[in-house]
Amino acid sequence: WGRFLQRQFHRIGGLSLPYALADYAGGVVGYPETAFMRRNAGVAAMGVLATAACFVGLAFSRERLLFGALALSGFLWTIPMRHQTYIHSFEAVSWTGVPLVLFALALLGARRLGGDRALALIAVFALGTFALSAYRMAELGYDAKDAAFHKAATGDFETIRRITDGKVVFVDSPAYSRHSIGGAYHATDYYLSGSVILNYSEGDRRGLADFVLTRERLDEVEPLTPDNTLAFLYERGAYDRAQMMALRQSFGDVAGRTPVASAEFDLYLSDNTLHYFKEPCAAGDTADRFFLHIIPADTAELSYGRRQHGFANADFYFSQYGLALDGVCLGAVELPDYGIERIRTGQYVSGAGELWRAEFEVGG
Repeated sequence: WGRFLQRQFHRIGGLSLPYALADYAGGVVGYPETAFMRRNAGVAAMGVLATAACFVGLAFSRERLLFGALALSGFLWTIPMRHQTYIHSFEAVSWTGVPLVLFALALLGARRLGGDRALALIAVFALGTFALSAYRMAELGYDAKDAAFHKAATGDFETIRRITDGKVVFVDSPAYSRHSIGGAYHATDYYLSGSVILNYSEGDRRGLADFVLTRERLDEVEPLTPDNTLAFLYERGAYDRAQMMALRQSFGDVAGRTPVASAEFDLYLSDNTLHYFKEPCAAGDTADRFFLHIIPADTAELSYGRRQHGFANADFYFSQYGLALDGVCLGAVELPDYGIERIRTGQYVSGAGELWRAEFEVGG
């Protein structure tokens, strides 16, 4: 509870402080938003003050009805922003009403003590603070730097939304979550809220999708969004065929080649890439997760946390690096560029154990 409350007070404090004061609230000089991202005690203290003022206004003021409406207004904002607030990034919007009560209390108190003159002084101070904040944002290049990106992201995802509404979309990349693509954090949740979104965190389910969303523009097939610049949408069947064509070109002809190991899949090693090949093959053959353990010649190459295990863990779902199409399963996994002594790979079912295993020496 202590950590939770500290985080909420920090969010309220961040909402209560203008950007013009960010450097003095614990931010990194030149990056005012960091005052609100970092767990800073000064920002949290401002949140405690704002929350206390809110309770005072609700409990003792004759304007408690007004303050109650202001305090609850933030929760109303979560309704149109629900697809972003539920994943925490914009959760702070629910506390917007707390600083509003603080500011309303300050205005009412100033009017009672100093009349309209006090209100005029507060208005001048507020406008000056706003102007300073705007100046600092422009000075740091935020308006020019971010405007082009946000314009591109908005245009791209508006186009994608019109095509995919109500359909199933797969976000394709090992590095992306379902919430982010091309740096447009949570754009999928916001713009594609009417669609079903899949990714690798829920298993190898690309075959269920109508469309594939990716940051990469393929040469082999025209996207459904040819004018996009950040994120590209493809019909899944066309995307799969283009991927298989590229995999076939990199793999070459299997005839006359000897695999480095054979089990349920034949394994081929060339140009620091491990290929998985099976024919005939069905989509069900690739449904379960693959394990890939890479034992380096020197364990110092491993991250600190992996040294005790003695190998790099590169487990994956098959459609992250390959696919099953027209009776052929082909995948290509790029290996680390350090010296490799041995590789263990196979498939497994969590809780049930390994389905098959292959192990071979590399000696690199």
